[in-house]
Amino acid sequence: MKYWKMKLTCQSPVHIGSGDSYKKNQYLYEDNGRKAKIYFLNESKWAVFLDRGKLTNHLVTPTTNGKDAITVNWDPTYFSLYDFLSCHYPKKINQVIQTLAKSGVLSNPETADVPYSKNKKNALNDIQTFIKNSGGRMYIPGSSLKGAFRTAIITAMIRKDRTKYGKYWNDIVTAAEVGGYLVQNIGNVLERLEKEIFIPIGTDGKRNMVNSYFRGLTVGDSTAATLPGLIVQKADLGETEERPHTISLWRECMAPGDTVTFKLGIDSVEMKALGISDAKGLIQCLQDFVDFQCDLLWKSFGDTDEIQEMQHTDLLLGGGAGFLSKTVIYALAPDLKTGRDVVKRLMAEQFKRGHHNQGEHISPHTLKLAKRGNSYQVMGMCKLEVEEELC
Repeated sequence: MKYWKMKLTCQSPVHIGSGDSYKKNQYLYEDNGRKAKIYFLNESKWAVFLDRGKLTNHLVTPTTNGKDAITVNWDPTYFSLYDFLSCHYPKKINQVIQTLAKSGVLSNPETADVPYSKNKKNALNDIQTFIKNSGGRMYIPGSSLKGAFRTAIITAMIRKDRTKYGKYWNDIVTAAEVGGYLVQNIGNVLERLEKEIFIPIGTDGKRNMVNSYFRGLTVGDSTAATLPGLIVQKADLGETEERPHTISLWRECMAPGDTVTFKLGIDSVEMKALGISDAKGLIQCLQDFVDFQCDLLWKSFGDTDEIQEMQHTDLLLGGGAGFLSKTVIYALAPDLKTGRDVVKRLMAEQFKRGHHNQGEHISPHTLKLAKRGNSYQVMGMCKLEVEEELC
């Protein structure tokens, strides 16, 4: 096993979700028409503040059912933290915010780059949060990196010998034609495909996970982010649209230009079966996967600025990076149209409210972007470099 210290540089906003989100009553959005800030709530200190100010009863009211249950009076779906403070301190809201920030009730915003919103709700709806370490700092888990590497390696193996894995595509088409439980059925097919690629047949004629070639790849957690984060808004560019349209979904992200390092281990004996023997070989595999995605997108959306920029990245990582970065279906499909037809059915089952038949060339039929100011970028673009060979 050889080890390398790898350097990852964010080229666009990167979001690794924690599974949680900040509701409008868990953060304070403040803008003065020129600059916006977000303060996140320390809930334990907030409870003390409410008690001292005798404001608790304005949020909760004891029920009369004989138990100690409480009922929330104000619904965070409609009322933001800013609204609540403005209601009780209408003439000194700015002073109150400063006091709460100094006392730690409101944390100084780690998220420095905050979009200015023209709406008057003093909130951005829910904000999907980035995963953080025990010190509250954003980082990239090794499992997230390894998952992205896995998809690129499987794609590379399929494209080297599509005939060998054609039986799996036939099974996917059959599942799509039958319909019902499509997500589960296609998932089962892809699981069998992964086993064939990663696990050799043992002397007993069976495939045992203990013998997986993929054990020859180890990826450590990254160091903590070095720059303040940012919050970006999701945007979609449809195949027939000239300009992207924004969606009311916000993500906490690592900022472009931020760099982290992580430890990469490769056992060349194991990984040779997957076409990789060192860190440079892995980076090349990742670049090839990005090129494959760019080619598919170019056929559908043309040579947009966003796709041109994407051609100079090594890896698309995390939430919002798009369906293509997380699937091998198009690699298995004999052509784009056949792949699109299957993915349309898959999308229709997963997201019943979508308009999945609109895509003329590809499905999903929108390019997933992040909006920053007046500019747009593909989410999750990262540059990978070997910083040091460790041993």
